Amino acid sequence: LCVDHEIRSIQIASQFINLTEEENWAILMHNGMYSSFRYQLQGKETPLYLILHTADMWASRVLEKEATEDAEVS
Repeated sequence: LCVDHEIRSIQIASQFINLTEEENWAILMHNGMYSSFRYQLQGKETPLYLILHTADMWASRVLEKEATEDAEVS
């Protein structure tokens, strides 16, 4: 059984934080147009969705790349 990481993220976070409905949806939609939920999101983006999407992109494409490059230099 393969569960999308967005759903697993909500399950894990919910063990420690009482998420609002808006926060749940923002986590579900944080991959923006790259997720399997893209058709539900299209045209319904909110500032919270966009902030999480931008933060996720930054973390995965900039911060992880920098960490990898630093490790290669050492």
